[in-house]
Amino acid sequence: MLPFRTARTFGIPTPAANGVDLWIISLDRPSHVVDKLEAVLDSSEQSHARRLWEGPLRSRYIVAHAAARGILAQYLGVTPTTLPLGTASTGKLCVHGAPISFNLSYSGGLAVLAVSRGGGIGVDVELGGHVADADNIVSQVFSRAE
Repeated sequence: MLPFRTARTFGIPTPAANGVDLWIISLDRPSHVVDKLEAVLDSSEQSHARRLWEGPLRSRYIVAHAAARGILAQYLGVTPTTLPLGTASTGKLCVHGAPISFNLSYSGGLAVLAVSRGGGIGVDVELGGHVADADNIVSQVFSRAE
C-alpha cells in the first residue's frame, strides 16, 4: 500500500466503457515518504530519478510515478512493483496488453492521471501564471454565456 491517501477508495473497478477517471495527486511529500515511494519504481524509473537534480524535480517524479503505479495496479489487480509499465512507440507510458489506457501529466506540485477503458486518452496539466491579456483572450475565445 502506498504511504499516502487518494481521493477515492482503493478496490477500484475498471472504468465504464467510454468513461474516464481523473486522479489528482499532490506531489509535494516529505523526504522520508519519497524514499519509501522510490522502492515502488522499477529499475528504469529509479535510474531516471537518479539522473534528475536532487530536489523537487526528482521527488515529484518519484511521487507521480509511484502514485500512478499504485492506482493502475489497483485497476489491474496486481501489485505496484509488478505492474508491467512500459513505453509505447509514441513515448507515452503504457501497460502493454492492459484493458485500460492512461496518461500521466505533472507540473509543479500537481499531477493528473487519466484512466480510460474506451481507447487512447490524454491529459495535460501545466503550472499556471499570470496571463497579461486574459480579458482580451477570453472575449475572443469564449461566448458571452461561457
